[in-house]
Amino acid sequence: MCMYPNTIGSMDVLPVITVEPIAFVFMFATFGEYTCAQDLLFTNNCVHYFQSNQCLIDKSEESDALLAIESQTTQQLMYYNSILAIASIFSSFISGSYGDSCGRLVPLSVPPLLSFIVQCLFIISSFRLSPAVDILPLVLICSLISGLSGGSSSFLANCFGFVSDKSRQKQRTQRLVILEANVFCGAFLGSITTDLCQMRAKEKEWFPELASKLHLWDGSVDEFIVSVCTEPTTPLGHIFFGATGLALCLLPLAQYYLLPQICDTSIAIIGILSRTLGLILIGLATNSGLMFSSIILLTFCEFPLPAIRSLLSKLVDTTERGKVFAFLTLFHNLCSLSGGILFPLIYKNAINNNRYSGLCFQITAALQVMAMSLFIYIRYELKSAHFVQTANESTDPSETNSILDEDNGGADNDNTTDT
Repeated sequence: MCMYPNTIGSMDVLPVITVEPIAFVFMFATFGEYTCAQDLLFTNNCVHYFQSNQCLIDKSEESDALLAIESQTTQQLMYYNSILAIASIFSSFISGSYGDSCGRLVPLSVPPLLSFIVQCLFIISSFRLSPAVDILPLVLICSLISGLSGGSSSFLANCFGFVSDKSRQKQRTQRLVILEANVFCGAFLGSITTDLCQMRAKEKEWFPELASKLHLWDGSVDEFIVSVCTEPTTPLGHIFFGATGLALCLLPLAQYYLLPQICDTSIAIIGILSRTLGLILIGLATNSGLMFSSIILLTFCEFPLPAIRSLLSKLVDTTERGKVFAFLTLFHNLCSLSGGILFPLIYKNAINNNRYSGLCFQITAALQVMAMSLFIYIRYELKSAHFVQTANESTDPSETNSILDEDNGGADNDNTTDT
């Protein structure tokens, strides 16, 4: 029996909406901003390469010039991401602590405000593209400004803290999954919408151009993997992120109609199992059909994160949630940043040295199995009376009876509604 069943007592949507639309819009703008930064840096390098006021290169045709420009852009994006990640570490913890003690309005307001300023600077930069002006310093300053605001790490930490504060224990996982789905879908739609707008701005046909990139991959499996790993904002990456985002959107409905008593650890185990099977298939893939099949297996791979957030929110005091969520978001972002840099390098090195390129995927799958084992152990521990007592001591007194009732069969005598 699960310690924390997750269900919303009614399907009235409006009474439970809090920061979800704000998170969607913010992530839409943030990922659109990042896509614009990529294109801005590429165009800036192209203009300097050809010493012309226009970028005189076609990305669809392989050339030495394209390779040089893309290599330089990738290096500059690494600087951009590194400055953003390092600057956001300290500001996110400050923001999380402030939100826990003084309220979450200010920490939720600062990142969008500074993001607006950064996007205005990007617009100004786009009008100054010429061989005589290098906009890279301004772009890196924009990265620093976003980092000092806490960026998405600070904003999301306080969003998840706010929803945790306003939701009851039995509802919390479902509420956090809904918020996670808004974050994921906002990021996905922001990226792909910006791509389409850039195609339009460059006087290309929208859907023929997009469809030409979505044909079944006709290169090698190695080329396919390198393409998705190094360029996640391409349509090939959009297929994966779209599938995982759709799964997150459907999870709250599945919780309500099909699995109302499913607990946090079960959701996390399902997500880890999905990622494990997908990675194993990628490592063994020998053709494009198997590669696309792996996307199906990876569909549920984003389930663990909202489950972890929900579990942590039930085990820590309300005055610590912002800091815990900030740490979790920062750790997630740092892992994504380091993995996005190291994994393609290791994979390309394996290809160049004629080694078994699937080995890194098998090793990653083994790490997922270790994570799954930890969740199974946590699930076992959560069932013990001693661990329930420990959790009660670290949560609000008003929620103590709720935890015990849920552990005894999911009964909940609290008929109050969210405020």
